[in-house]
Amino acid sequence: MTRPFLVRCRPTKACRDAVPPGDLRRGKSCFVSAVAALRQDRGEREAAIAKRGTPATAREQPQQARLQRDADAADEKSAQSAYNAAQCYARIGQKQMALNLIDVAIAHPKMSEKAFAMKAAIEKLPK
Repeated sequence: MTRPFLVRCRPTKACRDAVPPGDLRRGKSCFVSAVAALRQDRGEREAAIAKRGTPATAREQPQQARLQRDADAADEKSAQSAYNAAQCYARIGQKQMALNLIDVAIAHPKMSEKAFAMKAAIEKLPK
């Protein structure tokens, strides 16, 4: 599996010229699909262990922990990507798209404080 990328925003001109609006959401959706795949894999492994009727082996325990850790990291990166995309949309004047994306970042516990501050700034922008 290839590693998903994080959309990083540069100054306003770069957001407007180098990154078309459709591309800003791609990073977030890439992480969302990675989280879903990792959690599905973990669920399938847990189901196989439960079906077997014995506890997880010494080899399976670190694999399960790694899958959970990777899913949590991808989930956080999805929120960071949504935050970055919201910032870019706000800079190019697409307030509604920025508000939609910043709400995604607010939903993640590690990003919520930073995202609330960004949302307040975005809401002050003119339509």
